[in-house]
Amino acid sequence: MLKFVAVGLIGAAFGGAVTVLLPSRTENFAFATSDGRGLLIYACATADTSEQSATNARAAHRFFEAELEVQTEAQVMTMVADMAQEDSSAVADDLSVTLRSGDDLRRELSRNLQATFGCRLVKSQLADG
Repeated sequence: MLKFVAVGLIGAAFGGAVTVLLPSRTENFAFATSDGRGLLIYACATADTSEQSATNARAAHRFFEAELEVQTEAQVMTMVADMAQEDSSAVADDLSVTLRSGDDLRRELSRNLQATFGCRLVKSQLADG
């Protein structure tokens, strides 16, 4: 459960942290998250054909989820270790560092997504129900 909450928070923060501008011609694509609990919506630069645009978007989605999984797992492990400490003031400081590190990783992931696939994450949402 903690991992899913962390993924949701990271995904929401990532969506708001994107500042890279795409060319004016973009197409939107929505894909279910690997756990089926939500959607990730991407804006991708329009390619020569609709099939190529869709292929780029699918590749961007696979890349994003794989990288997010790696980053989330590392952050969750660090946060769990931080919360296991007995000194609550040290925990707050350690969590702040961990969250700032996560922000840096998300910005790097955003740049890679844009540079490699011409896509950016524009929205993440939880599935209804």
